[in-house]
Amino acid sequence: MESLRLRRFVLTLGAACMARAEELCALNPLACGGSRGSCHTTRGVDICECSGTSTERYFGRRCEGTIAVGAPCAAGCSGHGECVHGWCECAAGWSGELCDTPSWGEGDAQPFLTRRALLEVVGEDGECAPPASGAEPALACCEPTALYRRAVYRRNASEARALLDSLPPQLEPAAGWPARPRHASCAVVSSASSLLEAEHGAQIDEHEAVFRINRAPTAGFERHVGVRTTYDWLNSGPHTTSVYAEAILPRVPLPVDAPGASTTLLHGTTTAPVERGSYSRVLEWVEGHVRYARYHPAKAAARTRLVSLEFLHASWDAFGAYAAPFLPGSARGVRPSSGWHTARLALALCERVTLYGFSLDSAVGNTKFHYFDSLVQATISEAMKDPLAPGTHKFRLEHLIYANWTRHGPLSGRVRLVT
Repeated sequence: MESLRLRRFVLTLGAACMARAEELCALNPLACGGSRGSCHTTRGVDICECSGTSTERYFGRRCEGTIAVGAPCAAGCSGHGECVHGWCECAAGWSGELCDTPSWGEGDAQPFLTRRALLEVVGEDGECAPPASGAEPALACCEPTALYRRAVYRRNASEARALLDSLPPQLEPAAGWPARPRHASCAVVSSASSLLEAEHGAQIDEHEAVFRINRAPTAGFERHVGVRTTYDWLNSGPHTTSVYAEAILPRVPLPVDAPGASTTLLHGTTTAPVERGSYSRVLEWVEGHVRYARYHPAKAAARTRLVSLEFLHASWDAFGAYAAPFLPGSARGVRPSSGWHTARLALALCERVTLYGFSLDSAVGNTKFHYFDSLVQATISEAMKDPLAPGTHKFRLEHLIYANWTRHGPLSGRVRLVT
């Protein structure tokens, strides 16, 4: 039934779209790179779940890319990036798998979903917008990524309206784009208890933008972590739809609750964008955003953003590339943390990024996990200090990667680490 729905959808777009539609894996068994990935249909759309071997990890919308230690990059990253084990780390101001897309020149060329971007895929009635009379068919409707996005946000009429209403029409470029990013200097503040062993608060607040993670509080910790919060990454699924919401959302005042408040909530997820069995959780992430917008319409319109699938794919691929020397191959079951995605968001929006407190070490023997009381985990175990320790998130490995960013490679001039 799902596959039939997809075929009906494709056939309604006309012959001019069929060339791209044939790339979909239900219509072309080799579309996922043959043995490099498997095709499965979820909620009326085909997606490729890329696989790997003991030494390689495949990526890309059709599993065409290969991440492996020393692997070359396609097209030389278009001269706008550097190769990291088969994946392109784009230079500031560029994006895309080949670093061929300017990312500082258009308001929507950033890691958040907007109504304008969504309406290229779904119309006001929740279906693919038909072309104007005599115009070319809407080819975006045939792009695999567009179909994937359409599937995630596929709703009945009222649900589609609720999603559209939760998104900004479009995001305006910052003054001076494309000559500069949205922010010149950004701080990304972890939730680690090691922050209590230093007084970085004033230094953190001096940055143009400050990123925090999962509503980490500042009240009572100002000397250590600062006061300002420009962006706050929120795991939108569990932290807005479950028991966590009762404790995590109220940690600090919600955006626009207080006069002069300027925090923007970033609704994202740490669940893999494409992984068999996890798709419902990705939908949970989107539902968390829509539910928040329904109950807090003024706040949602002014101060929330929904992280795009395109960004999540790129962030996961970046993790696979930088982790390749430590975790060769597909490394299934390992996923980057909220801190990783927040750091990657900062790199997408900022010219220079300083990471504060990303460490499990303590000079005074402190074993507390967060600098505040946490529902997630109370203490740091010795096993967690092993970069390859079993577990969903490998915090030590991420910290080693951040340190490497500051020493060499394409990010060495943009990233600073303060522990």
